Order: sequence, then C-alpha cells, then structure tokens
Amino acid sequence: MRIEAETLRDKEDSVEPIATEPEQKGRDGAVAESPAPKPEPRLYRVIWRWHFYAGLLTLPVLLTAAVTGGIYVFREELERVIYPRLMFVEPQPQRISYNEQLANVAAALPAGSTTGIPVYDLPSLGYIETVKKRGQLARETAIVVGYGVASLGRGPATSNFDGIRRVAETRVLSIQGPFLLIADSHGQSGQGGTCGGDSGGPVFLSQDPTLIIAITTAGFPEGCHAIGIYTRLDTEAALTFLSQFVTL
Repeated sequence: MRIEAETLRDKEDSVEPIATEPEQKGRDGAVAESPAPKPEPRLYRVIWRWHFYAGLLTLPVLLTAAVTGGIYVFREELERVIYPRLMFVEPQPQRISYNEQLANVAAALPAGSTTGIPVYDLPSLGYIETVKKRGQLARETAIVVGYGVASLGRGPATSNFDGIRRVAETRVLSIQGPFLLIADSHGQSGQGGTCGGDSGGPVFLSQDPTLIIAITTAGFPEGCHAIGIYTRLDTEAALTFLSQFVTL
C-alpha cells in the first residue's frame, strides 16, 4: 500500500497543467456559445425615438435663432453699410444760419401773412408730471409729426425726403428726466414712430392735440425700431430757452 501511494503521488506531481482556452467547451467538446444580449427595454427605445424627432423639429428653430442673433449682433455695422444716406451727413461748405432760414420763410409768404401756419400752445411747467400723477400718461396716445423717413424699406413705403408732412400715433413709455421716451416701431412696420429727418418735429398727446409737449430728438438704438427720445418742453430749462423767442 505504501508503494502504491507513493507511485500515485509521483503521477500526480508529474501531471502537466492544461492551458485554458478562451472558449468554454462542453462535455462533448463543442464550443459553448456566448449568451445572447438582452433586448433593450421598450421605454428606452420610445424615449430615444421621441428625442430624435424632437431634435429634428427644433433644429430649424435653433439655426434661425443663431443666424438672426448673429445678424443682430452686427446690426449697427450692417445698417451703416445698407443705409449710409440715413446714418451719415456730410457737412456742406456753405451753412445757412437760423436768421437766414427765418428770412427765407418770411420771403416765401405774403407780407405780414401767416396763412397756413397753425399756432400751437406750449405746456406749463411740469405739465407731463401732472398728467402722469393723474394716471393718464400710460393710457395716452402720442402724436408725432415730421417730414422724414416713413420706413427703412421694411415697411409699406419709404420716404425720400419729399417734403410731405406725415403724422403717426404711438404710445408713451416713460419719463426720463428732461426726456420723454416713446415707442418707435415704424422702422419695421412702416408705422408708429419717427426716424431720420424728423428731428425737431412736434409731439402732442391725444387729449390735447393743440399743445406741443416735446420735440423729436433722437432714437435708440439706431434703425428706428425701438425707442424714440423726445426733449420735453415743460421743463424749466426748455421754457427758459423758449421765453427768449415767444411769449409764455
């Protein structure tokens, strides 16, 4: 028995290790197949499909927003190129003084005649603040008058400074110190504001269209499609200046 045990131990020690193969074999020697992948859940496929469709639907919107947003960033530069006549004024060698302009107007009319020239009133000190305190300013319609551009080509018509007086109605936004801010959208629609060539024109409120409350001064931003800035005539500085020329 001792001899047989030693002989068995020697056989076990002499057995060489069998190299493992990557494939797992069955008892009959056939290569066992790897387990099939589990099918994706139905909810996952549905969500992925709707996510794909949503991407197709929103892609045009995002591209449009990106392109138009990029154009808006360079809006002022583009408008200087597209509308140079409206954005820049070249000084002329000969300038006409205020007195010469007044003399030309007087010479164009019969002696002592003011036919066709309407006479309007000026507001009292703090008139616009009084209207605001009454709660009426936010509901008021502002009437602006001028001879300038009616549209920048994006509305129904464009003025070529043809000398035609135009009237537009818009809404008052707020009071900013000596200025009155009024909505200006006619650069886009052809209606509702002032633009190049309208500076100095009168502004009225619908409750009293015979009272000039402000004059057209500027716009923000350039392009006549956002906010019009108008100098109030009911401030102490404005009335002091006007008293040099008219009787208040």
